[in-house]
Amino acid sequence: MNIDLDIINSEATFWKILVQAGEMGASLPMLAGKTSGAVFNAAHMFCEGLVASGVLDKVEQSAAKNRAYAYRYRIKTDADGKIIVPVLDQSIGHAEKLRRHVWTVLRNSKNATLTEIIYYASTDDFLASKADVETYIRQLVSADIVLELSPDGPNAGIKSSRRKEQIYRLKAGANTGPNPPKLLRATMVYDANSDKIVGRVKAVEVAA
Repeated sequence: MNIDLDIINSEATFWKILVQAGEMGASLPMLAGKTSGAVFNAAHMFCEGLVASGVLDKVEQSAAKNRAYAYRYRIKTDADGKIIVPVLDQSIGHAEKLRRHVWTVLRNSKNATLTEIIYYASTDDFLASKADVETYIRQLVSADIVLELSPDGPNAGIKSSRRKEQIYRLKAGANTGPNPPKLLRATMVYDANSDKIVGRVKAVEVAA
């Protein structure tokens, strides 16, 4: 079976390939056109999300020698053999999707400028705006997760003649997994007399 691997970092393209694959299903390399990297990770997140929502079956390939080929993802069908068509990403808010895309770019880039992060975090069906990306990057910098380096600095690893923008890089040990850091809002009671926080601190995730 020949599958058109018109690979771009697009969930619509991943879905198209899964439909073409039919009952055989598709491995992550089939979806991404490679065995690692940002597009591979995007395909993995996409498939695992649809497995969790009951749209895809995840079939283990016990004979696979490369971990990238360990599973095939197959679209579930109803009793009449019709595909259960998902509404892509409607359950994921824009802000959460942005964080996932930016985090994937950072995990797979040794160094990246804001312009590059915006470019690679965008897909043909999702636009990462400069303001939103910059806000999230600033929050990660403030949290000491991401380093902000001068393009002319000794640790940037990039010649100043190539790029004049600030360089962003995950700190050593910050790449803890595929899920992006979440933004929380905390509420607490402060006793001004004793200069202490009293009671329990309650934290909720900022709405995506």
